[in-house]
Amino acid sequence: MYLKQLLESVDDKIVIFDKSGKELTSNFVDMGFSLIDDLRILVPSVFKSRNVVSFSMSDRWRIKMFHFVFQGNIEAVCAVIKDTRLTDVEQKFKEIQQENLKLAGVLQSSFDGIGIIDSNGTLLSVNDSYLRITGLTREESGVGRKVSELEQIGHVAYICGD
Repeated sequence: MYLKQLLESVDDKIVIFDKSGKELTSNFVDMGFSLIDDLRILVPSVFKSRNVVSFSMSDRWRIKMFHFVFQGNIEAVCAVIKDTRLTDVEQKFKEIQQENLKLAGVLQSSFDGIGIIDSNGTLLSVNDSYLRITGLTREESGVGRKVSELEQIGHVAYICGD
């Protein structure tokens, strides 16, 4: 029962083989390639060595195989298979991070003092020119505080340009 929940809860693919290389359980279906057959060939050497074996198969698969005792009394070999391809979401996230770095570079290199305020009125960040123009340190700048709070302590002239 717990093994099934474990197999369903991980992103990596897991295959468990018995000593003869027979597949006992897994959390994926072989998708028309011979990955399982290729791993099955390695089972006897993993049993014999009792070491963790790590390797890659093509540019896509990173694999670790190791010996363990399955269900209390069955010696088995577990293969953990990591798909190294980025998912579409991961790729998009990486692209957004790169764009954010570019934007941060542009804002930081500006001679104009720039403060970024979110829709809730919180000052999110200021560039170095803002600090130079206002004479404030980064700690004094009010980053992380509401503009309404900053107004009460006299920072609003800097923020709003009064």
